[in-house]
Amino acid sequence: MSSELSDAQMGRELEQYENDLSWVLENYTSLIEKYSNQFVAVLNKRVISNAETIQQLMDELNTQFKADSNRAVIEFVYPEHPNFVLCYACNM
Repeated sequence: MSSELSDAQMGRELEQYENDLSWVLENYTSLIEKYSNQFVAVLNKRVISNAETIQQLMDELNTQFKADSNRAVIEFVYPEHPNFVLCYACNM
């Protein structure tokens, strides 16, 4: 069984990632209130895990969300809104 994604599947996954990233940006204030100075993983527009270190977060994702761990948006929640957003999946 091949682990490669079809073009249609890849398009859906990218669209979901973009939707989740947009959700993070739109809900940053509430994320600050709950998860300030923590890493969060967001999938399907909800926080599925949070931790103080990236290693703790990745361990939790790999244990609890094996199949979905590579699809989650992972962000560090700063105590204030960041002045910029790094996005490697954005169109240029």
